[in-house]
Amino acid sequence: MKTGGHLANCLAYMLVTLAAGQVAHAQGPPSGRSAPAMVGDVPVAEVLRRMGARQEAGADTKEIDAYSSHFDRVDLDRDGKHSKEEYIEKGGYMTPQARAGIFRAADGNGDGIVTKAEYVLNRIITDEAKAIVQGMDDDKDGLTERAEFVDHATKRLSDPELAGQVWTALDVNADGGIVIPEYLRVWGQWARTGRKPAEERIAARRAELARPVTGTLGEPTIWNLWPGKGPGEVKDLPPEFDKTKPSDTLIAGRRIVKLTNVTTPQLAIYKPDPAIDTGTAVVIAPGGGHWILAYDLEGTEVAAWLNSIGVTGIVLKYRVPGREWNPDKAWLASVQDGQRAMSMVRGRAKDIGIDPDKIGIMGFSAGGSPVRYTALVKDRLYDPVDDLDAVSFRPDFAAPIYSGGIPEGVQITEDSPPFFMVIAHDDKDRSIAVAELYLALKKEDVPAELHIYESGGHGYGLRRTDLPVTTWPDRMEDWMRRLKLLER
Repeated sequence: MKTGGHLANCLAYMLVTLAAGQVAHAQGPPSGRSAPAMVGDVPVAEVLRRMGARQEAGADTKEIDAYSSHFDRVDLDRDGKHSKEEYIEKGGYMTPQARAGIFRAADGNGDGIVTKAEYVLNRIITDEAKAIVQGMDDDKDGLTERAEFVDHATKRLSDPELAGQVWTALDVNADGGIVIPEYLRVWGQWARTGRKPAEERIAARRAELARPVTGTLGEPTIWNLWPGKGPGEVKDLPPEFDKTKPSDTLIAGRRIVKLTNVTTPQLAIYKPDPAIDTGTAVVIAPGGGHWILAYDLEGTEVAAWLNSIGVTGIVLKYRVPGREWNPDKAWLASVQDGQRAMSMVRGRAKDIGIDPDKIGIMGFSAGGSPVRYTALVKDRLYDPVDDLDAVSFRPDFAAPIYSGGIPEGVQITEDSPPFFMVIAHDDKDRSIAVAELYLALKKEDVPAELHIYESGGHGYGLRRTDLPVTTWPDRMEDWMRRLKLLER
């Protein structure tokens, strides 16, 4: 904590800015002045992105609605906008000076009127900026000091020189410490530089949130996993079919496809739009208790979502029912198919235009078995059949979704790939298994991110409901961005 004259200067700055109305809200550029477009040779938009700012792209419907409701409470004449008189002179909360500061911050175009969209956008920018910068205040004294900021910013920006330049820009009074009104003024300018008006930004975000999370899919490329029959005892089964019945439980109001009698395991490869293709790919293992495959809910819908963020989605149609091949180990066929799939995708990466060093695997429920037996196990659980089996099946990242546990006899090591995990507290004892996996990864210092939601149960896939757990794809997208998997 800073003491003496330096702290006094910081407090004096706070008093001056508060008296001027520059409260804790992100300011737009002063009237008649344009905001700087670069920090060094890096655009300010890129600086904010690398610092972790998503602005309206990180806001969900609940957050936007909450800010809108707050605006409506002060909009006395219900015309969808605030005049200075209405907001500053007649507002019923905080002080007039504080309300003046908020008004100036939200009035991004300087026309003397604050629309609902301008207010909402300002709140989004402000709350996010405070969360990022206050998270760097290691000693929690309310003042983020240079050493604290530069240390954290260097990790985010991967550039110590740029971190120092960002600090210099935010430390307006050059005293070695930044407080809320000081850095929000600059941050607010950056967040608006070169961007569309608030009305367009908020409207576009609402439209995006209203669209199905999964998007659309093109025609896939299909690969058979094995040159002949898969390993294990060969069974003659009836043809593959969807066993869903009209009486089956709906997920988010919709039925699901339940494939069974899968005897020819395949990969369905869905490529994203070339304009956003990152070269990253994910093998997707649907769940189904090793009896069936929830092929759309936990397969093709996941591929569509991955395509929307520039990632190739590869749906693994593994053999089920698993006990038809291995009566005592129903999971084994899925694991063998998963190991083979990872080797095949990496071995033929050039054929489908992906980076062989950016291939992950994710699996839902029973589909977590292929995830764990590729990410944590070193031994192949079948005899090699061709040259593809000489290629490593170890993924570059792994995401077991509502699926946990550690393969028997396996010792997790520090060279395991990064993990992303999601579970609901009320998902029976699966939440315990997921937590145990996280703790084992933590003990070996393996990068891992775990999200535990209070409720949600099991088997929700990506289908959005009013339960927060169904927002998990947003968390995974954030995680992938931090790992630089979504960079082109």
